[in-house]
Amino acid sequence: MSTVKDKKEKLVKAEKAEVTTGQPNNGGFVVSLEDVDIPRLNVIQKMSSIEGPVGGVVIDKSDVLIEKDERVDVIIGHTKKGWRENIPFGSDEMPRIAWSESERAEIERDSEYGKMVVFADITFLVPQPENADDENDIYQYPIGDQNYALGVINVSKDGYKFTYKKLNTFQLFNSTLPISAKVWSFGTELITKGQHSWFVPTLKPTSENAPEEAVTFSQLLGS
Repeated sequence: MSTVKDKKEKLVKAEKAEVTTGQPNNGGFVVSLEDVDIPRLNVIQKMSSIEGPVGGVVIDKSDVLIEKDERVDVIIGHTKKGWRENIPFGSDEMPRIAWSESERAEIERDSEYGKMVVFADITFLVPQPENADDENDIYQYPIGDQNYALGVINVSKDGYKFTYKKLNTFQLFNSTLPISAKVWSFGTELITKGQHSWFVPTLKPTSENAPEEAVTFSQLLGS
């Protein structure tokens, strides 16, 4: 049985050999992550303009990934933290985005909206469940012996707390492991504050290790 150390050594070798963005792959095609189409994931609320089950998650604004109260396994590929201007909901003005502390400070100096709101983009793979239809277009990317869906979700406020902060806390205690080494459970939960309720995305660690082929691919997303 492979140990964690053996698995890490294999991942490092695989990364050196295969994780080469911006370079021709075995077929001679140059892959750039900027040109990879990663569908957006949206949590459906009562007032959402996107059709779907309330409390569920829709991929690419068209297909239901999970229903309310369902959870799926995911493998984290890439996370990116940023800040956006705290523009009131419904405003036609587009918020400015900062991807570094220095950009954040510069925007906040002349913004009329006060402190910026922290957010994160989290990109992950979703293994095709055993009970899923083989003809389902969501799971169209074969890696190793399994098909996967690929998606990115934008999280902020409570969603940021229950996903991005969970990932960072886990990494604090498991700094020797790549973030993609473990399988996570992804779903939504209902949050109630006062008279208002809404669904937020959540991530929870599992005890399962991700397949090595999926880990190697996930590292492409973070390169």
